[in-house]
This record gives sequence, structure tokens and C-alpha cells, in this order.
Amino acid sequence: MGTRTRHVVSPGRRCRGPRGVPQTVTVDPASDASPEPCGAPMPHGVDVHEDRGDARARAVLAANGVASDPAPLEAALRADDEVLRAAAARILGADRVGSAAPALEALAMGTGDIDRAEAGYALIRLGLRDAGAAALLAMLHLPVQAFLGASIAAGALARAGDASGWGTIERALASSDARVRRVAARQVVHLTALDPDRAAPLVHRSIGDADAEVVREAVLARLAFAASPDG
Repeated sequence: MGTRTRHVVSPGRRCRGPRGVPQTVTVDPASDASPEPCGAPMPHGVDVHEDRGDARARAVLAANGVASDPAPLEAALRADDEVLRAAAARILGADRVGSAAPALEALAMGTGDIDRAEAGYALIRLGLRDAGAAALLAMLHLPVQAFLGASIAAGALARAGDASGWGTIERALASSDARVRRVAARQVVHLTALDPDRAAPLVHRSIGDADAEVVREAVLARLAFAASPDG
């Protein structure tokens, strides 16, 4: 892969969010977030926050000319750029490409960062829960300041019903680095789905954050809970 990866951030499109609030949709390659769906409240039984991550990954791949077919996606797992590797891993899991399992497991058990986390989550989506969870659990104790993948791993585990990453997200939200807090804040919605009461202090802390993106993610987590049957 000789060309440089295009970590595209969209110029933003205006739309009407919940309760008619205008929203700007962006793509951030440093996390598993992606453009939010606009319009009606979130339907029950649909994980639109997971869809956001898939949409972000597809945007990164499309910007770099990587087709959505299994062969080019698997080839992208060997790209020089970890953001491109992470995006490919995400979509191989989303599209349930079982032939990619060996390559994904090798990536998940490697020494990477966000690509490692996405590969672990992809294994879970392929039905290889033990292998995927083991890779993600191993990332939870990495320094959150140095590894954005630690927070992404915590969110992936939460999507799989495992709250082991709670402490990781708490540490990341306390970081002085806004980029670290942003990635952690994007995982809070998944912790909220597991235990809304326990997640409430995390949401409250994030809503009071000085960084606008962290605040936005906290609002989305609160809206997700409000739209749920228990909210």
C-alpha cells in the first residue's frame, strides 16, 4: 500500500436531530464513531451507535479506494496505516466474512492499537467470542494516554455484554488529553446500555466537559437511554 491513507473528516452536513436540534455530522478516524443518523428518535432494538462505527469505517475505506469485497478488505488488513487496518477489520466483522478470521485473530493478538481493538470486536461478530474477548480484555490495562484502542476495546466488550472495561473508560475520561476523552466518551453509550444507573455519573461528567465533542457524545448517551424501553 504505497499511497498515504486519507483520514477524511467530512465538511459536515446539517440535519435535524432529536427534538429538532441541528447536528453537524463528521467522520473522525481516531475512534469508532461515525456519522449519526438524523431525524426520528432511535428505534428500539436497533443499535444505531454500532451502525455509526460501521459507517465511519466504510467512509475511511471508500476514501482510500478500498472496495467492500472480501479480498480487498482482507488485503487492507496488511496496510501500513493502522486506521485503514482498523476500518477493514471493522467491516470484515460487520459483513461476517468468515474467511478473514485467521488474519483478524493475528491482528487482534498483535501489538497494535485501534486496529487490534477492531480486530477483536470483529472476531466476536464472527461468532469467535472467546478469541475476540481475550484480545479485547488484554487491552484494558494498556495506558489510556498512549493507546486509544484501550477505550475502544472497552466499548466493544460492552457491546458484547461485558462490563470489564468500566474502569478503563473512567480513567480515560479523567485524562487531560481531549482526544483520549473523546474516544472514551464515544463508548459511554454502550456502558449506559448495560447499566444506566452506574453510567449516569460518567454521562454527567462528560456533559460538563470542556470539549464540545465529549459533550455531544454524552448527550447521545443520554438520548439513547431516554429512547430505550427502560428510559
